[in-house]
Order: sequence, then structure tokens, then C-alpha cells
Amino acid sequence: MDIFQVITLSIVESLTEFIPVSSTGHLILTQKLLNWNVPFAFDLIIQLGAFLAVIVYFFPLIKKIITSMFAMCKVFIQKRRNIHLQNSNDEIFYSKLGIFILIASLPSGIIGFILADTIEKYFHSELYVAIFLFLFSFVMLYADKKESNKYLKSMNFLSIFKMGLWQILAILPGISRSGSCIVGGITSGFDRSTSAKLSFLLGLPIIFGGGLKGFYDLYKGTSQLAISPLLIIIGLATSFVTGFFVIKYLIRFLEKNSLKVFIYYRIALALVIFAILLQTR
Repeated sequence: MDIFQVITLSIVESLTEFIPVSSTGHLILTQKLLNWNVPFAFDLIIQLGAFLAVIVYFFPLIKKIITSMFAMCKVFIQKRRNIHLQNSNDEIFYSKLGIFILIASLPSGIIGFILADTIEKYFHSELYVAIFLFLFSFVMLYADKKESNKYLKSMNFLSIFKMGLWQILAILPGISRSGSCIVGGITSGFDRSTSAKLSFLLGLPIIFGGGLKGFYDLYKGTSQLAISPLLIIIGLATSFVTGFFVIKYLIRFLEKNSLKVFIYYRIALALVIFAILLQTR
């Protein structure tokens, strides 16, 4: 791989990772358009830049979650020793949020780990990207019409777990992990902005696990990737910067706007792909 390929794919990945248009689908289309053949392991590794962008942008919230979880553990241990301590309401809420996110991420993480190679083999093509882009657009359109006004403090285990189950669909190229999570959040009653924030948090274990799998595939030799460590660092830095600004402006956009612009884009892109595929047959 050269630096142009690395920067291009890193921008495409992080630009489309958080908006509901499918990063995997766009990476497949970009490689087909430019006639590149980059292993899927690179796509997984470069996601770690987007992972870091979420960590940095939501650092105060993530810090609250982690410190609250440790505080809860400390109280639990002290109670076992008959020492009576109490958590604040904030500590209870944020520790629950952290536990719920970890549990809700398990189904998609497990299924993704088991089926990732099979999905890559059979579904990573322009046709399937177009099909899933098109079909899931109408699911998003249905969700976008629902009235939803709950905020983060209204969350419970069932609402977070439902979003985690929706996230399973993202294993298919063209569905979109953030899109499926946002649909799950809206149908659980959360407003669009809160649904997006939760989709970023729910994606953290999945994105991190995917990045580790990418490195593992290279280590085991199941994926061949001719790239220097310096280019990997450049790709991660590019993904981080792009991802950070996408998160920032997407949350602002969804505070005042619907999902329609993304839905129309998905449908238009799918129709263009269908048209091109019909002409080349």
C-alpha cells in the first residue's frame, strides 16, 4: 500500500463510520472504483483511529462511567466486609450505563467474530452493498417518523440492549452500524441526538475488537498486508482527525434535523450502483 491509498481509505472509513451510510459499504465501493485490492484487515485496523476519536470526544462521559463502575465495585466489596458505604445517584446511573453498554455489545461482537470471514467472502460485493443500502433506508425512514424525546437519563437495560441487538445487522455491508444503533435508539424512545451518542458508545467495544482482529489476522498470516508501520500510524491519525469532526458535527446536526438527508443519499447511491451493474452486464 502507498500513502495515497492509506489516506484515502482512512478518510472514507472514518467519514462514514459514524454517519448512517455504512463505512464497510463505502470502503468496498471505493476499492472497486479505484481498482484496489486491500485486505479487510486494513479496514479493521484503521477503525482504531475512529475508536480513539470517540474516546477523546466523549472523554468526560467515559471517565465518569469508568470511575463510577470502580466506585460501585468498591462499595460492593466494602459491603461484603460489613462496612456500610453509599454511592451517589450519579455513580449508580453511570456505572449502570457502562455495564449495560458492555452487555449490549456482546451479541454483535460474538456474531461478528464468528461470521466476519463468511460475510466478507460472500457479501462483500457492490451488488450486496446496494441491496442493503436500499432496503435498510426504508427501515430508517420508518424510524425517523416516530416521535422520540427521551434523553440519556431515561435509559434502562432493555432500551440499551435493544440497540445492541439492532447493531448485529451492521455485519452486513450497506446496513451501517451507527444507522442500526440510531434506529434502535429512536424506536426505544430516545431522541436522534441521544441515539447517536449511544451508538458511538455502543460501538466502542465492537470497533476495538475489530481492530484487534485485524492485527491478529496479520499476525497469524490469514491476511496479507504489505504496509509499513509508519503508514499504519498515518492512517490511524487520519482516521482519528476525520472521525473527531464527524462526531462533533453529526451530534449538532441531529439536534435540529432528521435522518432524511442520509436516507435519500443511501437510496440514490444504491440506485446508481444498480444502474452501473446493469450496464456492465
